[in-house]
Amino acid sequence: MFKLIIKNLWSRRKRNGWLLAELILVTVVAWVIIDPLVMAVVVKTTPYGYDTDRLVDISMGSYSYGMSGYDESQTDSASLAENAMRIYNRLKSNPQIESVTRKTYTGLGGTSYSSNSFKVDTVYIMSRTISFTRGDNYFTTHGIKSLPGSPSAEELSTMSYASPGECVITESLAKLMFPSVPNPIGHYLNENIEDFQPGEWDFKVAGVVEDVRPDPFQSVALTIFSPREALPLDVGGGYMVRLKPGVDSRKFARELKENHADELKAGNYYLSDAEAQEEILEETCYSAGWTNTIRLKTMLAVFFFVNLCLGVVGTFVLQTRKRSEDAGVMRSFGATPSYIVKMMLGEGWLLTTVAWVVGCFLYLQYALAEGLAHTHNIADYYDYDPSWTSNFGIHFTVVSLVVYVMLLIVVTVGISIPASRISRVKPVDALRDE
Repeated sequence: MFKLIIKNLWSRRKRNGWLLAELILVTVVAWVIIDPLVMAVVVKTTPYGYDTDRLVDISMGSYSYGMSGYDESQTDSASLAENAMRIYNRLKSNPQIESVTRKTYTGLGGTSYSSNSFKVDTVYIMSRTISFTRGDNYFTTHGIKSLPGSPSAEELSTMSYASPGECVITESLAKLMFPSVPNPIGHYLNENIEDFQPGEWDFKVAGVVEDVRPDPFQSVALTIFSPREALPLDVGGGYMVRLKPGVDSRKFARELKENHADELKAGNYYLSDAEAQEEILEETCYSAGWTNTIRLKTMLAVFFFVNLCLGVVGTFVLQTRKRSEDAGVMRSFGATPSYIVKMMLGEGWLLTTVAWVVGCFLYLQYALAEGLAHTHNIADYYDYDPSWTSNFGIHFTVVSLVVYVMLLIVVTVGISIPASRISRVKPVDALRDE
């Protein structure tokens, strides 16, 4: 059959040449549209690395002078500490809450963060730094898991951290900074600098945890968790609570605001807001424009696919219908309908494969000069992103296969429907036409 396919393609080379040119153009255009969409899907489907579905962000406010509800007798240090602890204990005793930690202003899921640079090879890269209150169940509350060889999440949440510079880092950052070190515990992040002398505030690795995504619209996980002191009267703007299994975080947050706000009032402290972490992530994506970006890329891809179907499918339908006489002659020589359909599909698939190879080769020249789509917007991360998306060979292969499968589906639809009809032509009708 393969020899017959080649012979048929060659005998119809003028018509097939136009089809080949069209498919090559479609392949290049598909690459331009599909590559950013695939990267967006990768980011959206990458695990966050912590339990977003069981977290609720509780924001606390404080009445100030002149506000209704302000109590001047509750402004001394002792009263502030007592009231803050009272709220903390009320949250811990809630039957629906499993764990509580003080909230910091550089938390997970938001856009607020600090950064630090570290030397890798001959360049410096930026890592995100998130502060947390030491001894306050931070890692267990968020559901962040530690790696083998590192203290457990429970230990990292309660340990004292001997020096101000001791920190917890993510797996990707550990592999990047210490590629030949089996266990980076005790190493300094900037020890690669020449003549480095460790100081009290230099980052020293005390634990390594699984990768987390600080931002919902990026996949890179070069993150440092830096401990801070817990102040007796510090509510830190609020608390992050981890709910027990089976409790709906959105419903819990809504009911807390509507029906239980008075329970979290103590002195001048009051419940300002409560929001499920999943809602915060959705709002962050929307405010950063990521939600609209995904929608735009998806709509563009759908529009392209519809036009691809109308154009390519229509072309192949017309070309296949014109071969009813060929099908009839083949039937007169004993060919079965399934054989005819397979042969025509084989011609289309081979033509598609050649066009795909040529189109991908043409786009490769552009990609080598300009690069491929990224899963993040931080240029320094690109060369050190451990995911397959930053491996040029794997990235190019994966997206090329996506484009190839899409082309095959469209061509298959354009050929199989008319081919199945003309393959049932009666031999006598075909001979009469001849």
